[in-house]
Amino acid sequence: MIPLHNKLYILAHNIVFSYICIMATRNYKKEYKDHQSSTKAKKDRAARNKVNRKKKCPTGKEIHHKDGNPRNSAKSNCVCILISANRGKREASRRKGSKRA
Repeated sequence: MIPLHNKLYILAHNIVFSYICIMATRNYKKEYKDHQSSTKAKKDRAARNKVNRKKKCPTGKEIHHKDGNPRNSAKSNCVCILISANRGKREASRRKGSKRA
């Protein structure tokens, strides 16, 4: 009979191993090529990084662009909000039923 602490170690080891196997299947090169390598995506990311360097937000918050345009870095357009709230938002042009969607 295996002692309880050994059973827990084996269980934890199997969970971690399963997690590593799942994560190893992610293809970062393909993701970059498909979603992040376009000129527009690069310019948007550079604009976001520039605003993040200028305007410091408290821990747990990040910059939100009110109009959804990351290149519009006017003070009136940038606000610090909770990360969970910002990443949960969908800009109007990406919502289901939109002309662009």
